[in-house]
Amino acid sequence: MSRRLPHLADGVVVLRPWKIDDVPALMAGCREPDIAGWFSLPSPYTFGHAITWIGDADAAWSDGHDAHLAIDEAASGRVVGAIGLRGVDPLEAQGHFTYWVSAAHRRRGFARHALALMANWAGSDLGLERLEAAVAVGDAGGRGVAEAAGFRPEALYRSYRQVGDRRADYILYALPMPSWHFGPDWEDGVRQADVEPQDERPPTAEVVLPAEPPVLEGAGLRL
Repeated sequence: MSRRLPHLADGVVVLRPWKIDDVPALMAGCREPDIAGWFSLPSPYTFGHAITWIGDADAAWSDGHDAHLAIDEAASGRVVGAIGLRGVDPLEAQGHFTYWVSAAHRRRGFARHALALMANWAGSDLGLERLEAAVAVGDAGGRGVAEAAGFRPEALYRSYRQVGDRRADYILYALPMPSWHFGPDWEDGVRQADVEPQDERPPTAEVVLPAEPPVLEGAGLRL
């Protein structure tokens, strides 16, 4: 697997590694309330946060399993968003996408083109056979991007992630691959999300793990 971040383009967007000159655009995007909320970003998102994140992006791919790229508008060269392929596992041949586009540049297909481009790279160059994206039920734009890029809903994750002061439900999307076999009874697994409103959940406290593993006993067993 190549450990150099790619440059990808299709005439609509250019995907490329982040650079220090991108700090103002990254800060502006990460300060937008909907982006900061869905991605649980620090608030306020500072110059220091942006510098650190960009500085860590190369190491995240060369030493780890996360590929982070800026999304540029091809015509102007302006940064319009971000896309990441996280948790790349070469042995299991899978990875997980995240993406956002700033409010001023939405509804122009940038996120859809970026997701399709990077998914093609992940499949053809990295040999990944399962590509996923988890999108909040309430994030209609993010869900539309996944579906427009060919991802199909597979499962509803109840209370999956903290968003602000509440837990939010997410839908797991996956990109159909040549190795998949769909039977006649295949279901997308998320009909419940469309017919059953999300329940209000109380704010959650921070989970504190015990310092020592617990000892559990019962029914003749001791763990």
